[in-house]
Amino acid sequence: MTQTNKADIVVFLTTILAAAGWIFTKMATGGMPALLFLGLRFTCAGLVVLLFCTKQLKQLSGKQLLMATQTGLVQAIGLAIWVTAISLSEQLSEGAFITSTLVIMVPFVGRLFFGTSIQREVLIALPLACAGLALLALDTSWQFEPAQLLFLTSALFFALHINLLSHFGKGIPALPMTSIQLLTVGMVGLLGFSLFETLPASISPDIWWWLTASVLLATSLRYFLQTWGFKYSNPTYAAVIMILEPVWTSLLSVLWLGESLTGRNIAGCLIILAALLITRYQQLLDLFPEKNAAAIDTFCEAKQKY
Repeated sequence: MTQTNKADIVVFLTTILAAAGWIFTKMATGGMPALLFLGLRFTCAGLVVLLFCTKQLKQLSGKQLLMATQTGLVQAIGLAIWVTAISLSEQLSEGAFITSTLVIMVPFVGRLFFGTSIQREVLIALPLACAGLALLALDTSWQFEPAQLLFLTSALFFALHINLLSHFGKGIPALPMTSIQLLTVGMVGLLGFSLFETLPASISPDIWWWLTASVLLATSLRYFLQTWGFKYSNPTYAAVIMILEPVWTSLLSVLWLGESLTGRNIAGCLIILAALLITRYQQLLDLFPEKNAAAIDTFCEAKQKY
C-alpha cells in the first residue's frame, strides 16, 4: 500500500472522527454549559497539540502569531454558535447537512472579501443547496427553527475561516497554526462561559468522559490525522472524501441518539449531498482519468464524422 493510499484512509477516518464529535458534543452539552464545554475541549486539545510544536511556535514572527490568532477568533465565533446550536437541536442529522453548506458558501465569501473567482459548478449547486435547505429546515410556517438558523450562521463563519486559513496560513507550519487556533477557540469559549453562563451545582461523571472523548478523539487525534492526511493524500480524493462527514453524522445520530428522519428530511439531505458533489465535479472526474480520456476521444471521433 502506497503512502498516498494510507493518507486517503486517514482522511476517511477523520470524517468519522469529525462525525463522532457531533455525538460527543451533544452528549456533553446535555449536562454541561455549551461554552464551558467548548472552552475546556479546545483549550485541552490545543495544549496537547502544543506539546508537538513548541519549537516551531517559538520561531513564528509577531505578524504570523497575529494572523493565526485572528483566524482562530473567526473559528471561535463559528464554533461558539455551532456548539450552542447542538445544545438546542433535536436533530443533529439536519444540523450536519445544514452546516455542510459551508462548502458552497466558501467561494462567495472569498469573492466578497478577497475577490476570488466563483466556479461554474458552485453556481449550479447553489439553487440545489437552497432547495435542500428548504426541505430540511423550513416547516409548514416557512420559518427556520432557532437551532437550524444557528447552524446556518455557523456555516457562514466556517466559510470565512477557511478563506482566512487559505490566505493567512500558507507561510505558517500546520501544527503551530493548529495549536494557536485551538487555544484561541478555548479562550473565547471560557470567556463566553464566564460572561453568559453559570456553572451547574454538579456535573455527572459521564459528562467528563464525553468531554475527554471530545478532546482526545474528536479534536486532538482528528486534527493530527487531518494534518498528516492532507499532507500526503491526493487532494482530489481528499476533497471528495470530506463530503462524507454529514452522512456519518446522520448515521451515528440515528444509531446512537435514536433520531428519525421524515421523507422530506431525507430528500433535503440527498439534495444537499448532490449539491456538494456538484461542487466537487472536477475532482470526481479526476478520479477516473482513463475513462474521461476515452469519453473525450469518443466525442471527438463522433464530432469529426459530422
